[in-house]
Amino acid sequence: TNQKTWLVVCDVLLLIKLEAVKWISSEVFQFKAFKLKSLDAKNKKARWAKVDRLNNWAIFVSADGRCEALSFMNPERWGGRSNHIYFPSYESERPWAAVQLW
Repeated sequence: TNQKTWLVVCDVLLLIKLEAVKWISSEVFQFKAFKLKSLDAKNKKARWAKVDRLNNWAIFVSADGRCEALSFMNPERWGGRSNHIYFPSYESERPWAAVQLW
């Protein structure tokens, strides 16, 4: 498997850790999201809680390590879908693919 993690802010106080897993024998991506529950700066430890929904948010990610994840509120305004993760697709007719959280 290949795994990648992004940190993205989805609201004033909501920090999401997004994990993507791609199975080597498949083109399928699975995304999981976690919100920050607590942060102990002294010991450099964070506690995360899994979330099942992004509510009215959509997140764009890239496999390129130089690109940060971007979050957008109310994506229906531009034809997007809430509670979806968008990532580059290598199909010429569809530059972006979208999946819900897993």
